[in-house]
Amino acid sequence: MLLSLYLRFSTKPGQQLKLTGNLPQLGAGDPENAVSMQYHDHQHWKIDLNLTNSDIEKFTYPQYRDWE
Repeated sequence: MLLSLYLRFSTKPGQQLKLTGNLPQLGAGDPENAVSMQYHDHQHWKIDLNLTNSDIEKFTYPQYRDWE
């Protein structure tokens, strides 16, 4: 199953959004293993995922700051 998510979220330079959830492909709920979303435009982030298991119960968007 192809899952495409677009999130409207304003970020500042150096910030990054990641996606985590209950599936192994989504980091199994562990923010350290979350998958990075791609910056789409000034208001949107996106991610396309090929999931083999469609039993998504929960997902979250942890926000990260790049200090480099």
